[in-house]
Amino acid sequence: MEIQCPTGGTNVLVRGQGSGSGGAGTICARGVVTEGLGTGLAVVIRVRVVAGEVTPPPPAAEPAEPGDVDVYPKGQDWLARDVPVPSSSSTGVPSTLIAWVKAGADPWSPPTSVWFNAGGPDPVDCCPAGDPGPIGAAFAAWPPPPPPLPPGLAGGSG
Repeated sequence: MEIQCPTGGTNVLVRGQGSGSGGAGTICARGVVTEGLGTGLAVVIRVRVVAGEVTPPPPAAEPAEPGDVDVYPKGQDWLARDVPVPSSSSTGVPSTLIAWVKAGADPWSPPTSVWFNAGGPDPVDCCPAGDPGPIGAAFAAWPPPPPPLPPGLAGGSG
């Protein structure tokens, strides 16, 4: 598995800092599944952020911890929104993003991880440009309204 954002050492945009939840906010993370995982199997990516620059071995995927985000890739690409970070600041807080992949009943893959700074000057937004978020995406997926009725029919103009 490949983590495409964040990349090593980057300052990452943290959303929701100072929200009433008591958390430090959330980030987006995205990547690509590079393993051949068999056809027809349900694939899940588990994403976790931990404080500090964690050297191997990172924590295990199981049991799931509070703040873990499970996502289902579209094809080979995956995007995890609203991944909680333990801490963030305007100068950046060292953090590690860890991701695992699982297909069907197979065990979790070995972890893939990357160090980054939560916050910091000129942070990178790991959500794709123009990303409408989960609610906006749901509305965008709705079909367009039907065309207007021809003139002369009930409800038509003209």
